[in-house]
Amino acid sequence: MKRVHRSAIVECAPGAFYDLVMDIESYPEFLPWCEAASILERGGSQIMARMTLGYHGIRQSLTTRNTIEAGRAMGMELVEGPFRKFHAQWRFLPLGDTASKIEFQLEYEFSSVTLGRLLGPLFERIADTIVEAFIKRLEGLKGK
Repeated sequence: MKRVHRSAIVECAPGAFYDLVMDIESYPEFLPWCEAASILERGGSQIMARMTLGYHGIRQSLTTRNTIEAGRAMGMELVEGPFRKFHAQWRFLPLGDTASKIEFQLEYEFSSVTLGRLLGPLFERIADTIVEAFIKRLEGLKGK
């Protein structure tokens, strides 16, 4: 199983970064590998969402059930997609009034070796760029 952990210190309250992550429908605007994103169901502390990912002509959809702790965390579990195992977690930790530590963890295993060879580069790119892409989005929104 692949495991990825990324973190960053950002100049914003945890709730502001949480709001960026929760704005799922806007992902295609700033995540270069995200072709489409939608919320399928919303209720209480859970959201079911679907993303269509693409990279160099390879496309794959992923549906997750996301459990949220408002302003603090979001955990994602696989509902449907190309994985045998999939779990991701965002955490937003306050560092005073105007700074936060953002953590992203991802664990996944493809449902087959062949699929892993085909989609591995896409998911490695996602893991390497996701936190950075959200930080750039935050900076771009601050500049408006």
